[in-house]
Amino acid sequence: MEIIPRHTDYAIRALLCLAQQPSTVVPCGQVARQYDIPESFAYKILRKLVVQGLAESRPGRPGGFRLAQAPADITLRQIMEVFQGPIAVSPCVLDHDFCKRSPACPVCVKWRQLTGQISQFLSDVTLQELLDQQKACDPKIARGKTRA
Repeated sequence: MEIIPRHTDYAIRALLCLAQQPSTVVPCGQVARQYDIPESFAYKILRKLVVQGLAESRPGRPGGFRLAQAPADITLRQIMEVFQGPIAVSPCVLDHDFCKRSPACPVCVKWRQLTGQISQFLSDVTLQELLDQQKACDPKIARGKTRA
């Protein structure tokens, strides 16, 4: 069972790459190389992040992408919902009409609780927290040097 599909994982990593260089416009190719993302796929992901207001783009030769918000203001939940929609472990959590048993179903009650816990966890984890963890694990990033 896959909970985090590849495109969502890549989106998180792409934003993490941009967060490493907050005052720099980062070319798509650099994002792709740094996280082993196919460049055309990285571009599609970054464009979607721009449309959703999590990244900004600058066209042209010195162009690329940068964060549109502070890393502390971007949560995993925001990123996941851009690519996967609302968080729910079962359709009955989002749509009570999906199942006629939903209002009194003990299973649906547990799915709602689990959905709430997952949503809260994802809301609590920010891009800044991931960046801080990455800096603690990778001295090159802590010194401001990343792969080009």
